[in-house]
Amino acid sequence: LYGSGNSIGYTFGNAFNSGATLGSLSNDQLSWEKQLQANVGVEMNFLRNKFSLTADYYQKDVKGLLFKPNPSLYLGTIPPPSTNIGSTKTNGIDLLLSFNDRLFNKIRLNTSIAFTTVKSKVTATNEDGSAWIFDGGYFTGQSQTVTVFAKGYSPVFFYGYQTAGMFQSAEEVTKWASQAGAQPGDIKFIDVNTYQVREKTEINDELSRNFTHVVNYMTKKKRYWLEKDVQ
Repeated sequence: LYGSGNSIGYTFGNAFNSGATLGSLSNDQLSWEKQLQANVGVEMNFLRNKFSLTADYYQKDVKGLLFKPNPSLYLGTIPPPSTNIGSTKTNGIDLLLSFNDRLFNKIRLNTSIAFTTVKSKVTATNEDGSAWIFDGGYFTGQSQTVTVFAKGYSPVFFYGYQTAGMFQSAEEVTKWASQAGAQPGDIKFIDVNTYQVREKTEINDELSRNFTHVVNYMTKKKRYWLEKDVQ
């Protein structure tokens, strides 16, 4: 139970009657998340072991992630319990190509190039996949959230306002899209939908298009090694 006295109750006639309400609901169906992961790889050496190649494809499915759903208001204001409603799918490729040989009978060169890709998407939230679950809350005079867990997007992507610096002059304010009360020194918000400037939108989706590569050089002459990494 939570709330008492003047915070919870109802007025009958001219008299206020205090009461109490449920603070939370239970979830008897709560369970551990489930993970299924698979990897398929190959390794090979060729040209008398001068070159080697390692390739690996991986995929990971996670089901039953815990989130608090957003129930309809007709169900009341009791905070909902955590529920196993989140699912994600992650896959990608790791490639490593290496070269190792002696050059001019004096210098040994050992170099490798690594490539990595990863794609991660939310595959389920509520039953029909339409729920946007907001999180990353903070308070600055009013409650705000900055992350979203939604089907078809990267897990917990940032969601907010796109900006383009600050207004430098009154003339710049006049030429900018409608932004009520704006004046020099204020933040410029980008009009992302052509009719409302302060409209939140997806800010980044890094886990759905991440690509990295690393190049390593290592040379040896007599007893001395020189190594360099480029990323």
